[in-house]
Amino acid sequence: MPSLEETFASIRARRDKLDQLDGELAAVIQQVEEVLRGLKPGVRIEMDYETSNGTRWIIFQKHNGDWRIMWSNTEEEDKHTPLLSASRLERAHVFETGSDGVMPIEALIHEVPLVLDEAIADRDALVERARALSSAILDAGMRPLT
Repeated sequence: MPSLEETFASIRARRDKLDQLDGELAAVIQQVEEVLRGLKPGVRIEMDYETSNGTRWIIFQKHNGDWRIMWSNTEEEDKHTPLLSASRLERAHVFETGSDGVMPIEALIHEVPLVLDEAIADRDALVERARALSSAILDAGMRPLT
């Protein structure tokens, strides 16, 4: 059996290694967040994923005026937490591969174009209605006041 001094040294070394690994995961989360923020999709992206502790949600949305990757174990929006502020274990879970072989954080990135396509389709229909209204106004002889 090792001495207490050896055990304490072993604990410190393992803690330092875990801190280093968690720091690397946090750096990648920050990188993904910055890339998404830089791409400015302007729409909320949400998806769920399974962990050994149940369903979790990963969300890219505005939080306190800034676009952030959020995490939650509930769909209740007021309970979402910035992923970088979540526990080490929850941050690590977004790098586990699902049954499709994709990590949740990677799947979130792939979800952005799909959500943008939905938003474009919705806006396109609204713009068509707006154009029809504008034409009707102009056909009625009404002009904006100048």
